Amino acid sequence: MQFYRETEFQRTSIGKLPKKWDVVKFQNVAEFKNGINFSKKQKGKKGILTIDVLNMYGDSLYVIFDHLYRLDINFKENSDYVLKKGDILFVRSSLKREGAGWASLFNGYKEPVTFCGFIIRARLKEQRISQEFLTYFLRSNMAREKILSRAGQVAITNVTQDNLSILYIPIPSLPEQQQIASVLLKIDDAIQKTDGIIQKIQLLKKGLMQELLTKGIGHKDFKYSKELGCKIPMEWAISDLGARCRVIMGQSPPSRTYNEDGDGIPFFQGNVDFGERNPMVRIYCSEPKKIAKKDDILFSVRAPVGELNIANRECCIGRGLAAIRVEGENDRDYVLYSIKQFLKNLVPQGSTFQAVGKTEMETFCLSFPRSEEQRQIASILSNVDDQIEKERQTKEQLERLKKGLMQILLTGKVRIKVN
Repeated sequence: MQFYRETEFQRTSIGKLPKKWDVVKFQNVAEFKNGINFSKKQKGKKGILTIDVLNMYGDSLYVIFDHLYRLDINFKENSDYVLKKGDILFVRSSLKREGAGWASLFNGYKEPVTFCGFIIRARLKEQRISQEFLTYFLRSNMAREKILSRAGQVAITNVTQDNLSILYIPIPSLPEQQQIASVLLKIDDAIQKTDGIIQKIQLLKKGLMQELLTKGIGHKDFKYSKELGCKIPMEWAISDLGARCRVIMGQSPPSRTYNEDGDGIPFFQGNVDFGERNPMVRIYCSEPKKIAKKDDILFSVRAPVGELNIANRECCIGRGLAAIRVEGENDRDYVLYSIKQFLKNLVPQGSTFQAVGKTEMETFCLSFPRSEEQRQIASILSNVDDQIEKERQTKEQLERLKKGLMQILLTGKVRIKVN
């Protein structure tokens, strides 16, 4: 596959495009239809599978087939609502503006599928257009800006058939469309594979945490811990967090001392400032009230409670955070992983605390091996976290590459040579 820079352009309603590309209104090459409106009584385990808005979002270009529900309707009488492979679907209404008008491609399914009233279907009337190429274009910034600029918004953002039908779309030759789509599909495939690797490593980490934080390394003799509700190595101690660590609750300084000029020290208000491991500096504070030291564990004390970061510098902490300062020979990373496991076991799946105070934190009941074993356990789990972070960085690089390629390939600034 050979790439080259285009030098001859035409000005169009959607910007500069190669002179040899056609530009047409969407309504000239496609027909549109809103999805089925239905009552709650019609939704259940019987009937035709139905695509909802949640099936539209994802890294893939195609509709996701997770959590489909069924509508109890006679789809033979509503055959025009049955999807065909190659139909392009749009999110018609969304509470989030960036979600409205999002396009996904229906790639067929093993049984008939329809689509709900929050979705608009576009069905191409011409063979000269690649559905994959067009769907990528419809996801591009160039198309999204045009679609959303015409969308209505009150409580929710609404995209209509009229919004879509008057959108201009570029049409290179069909072979070039297919080549462009092929490049972007390969990157999407790499992104999804990387995401799959991340999920597998996260599953491995989950099992390792459960194993290492209850059974340790190389133990044969165990005792039952009533406090933890499980067996742990005989020589391990049970302690409240407050007996091993100092808990410092945050306090917001006067707002007049906030600044973006680097005056004072970084100020972190809550988990909104958290990164993957370390917080991200947005503002500074010249008169800090409560200070976390470098290497303190930062703990989110307001919903979502329990998110954790590590302070990589001295910083001021606001009311949404607490600092956990590990004392003695205890290993900081071991304490961090133990807190995560404690909260995971304490809080039912899908539940959250609204807030947690100092006394509650100090009474978190954790198990403590000797310091050397703490370091060994933390090292194993940290290595797994490093693998996850490495894959995340790979995914981010691929996403940046895809974004850049969409910008130049879908506008024809860079062309693919077609034999």
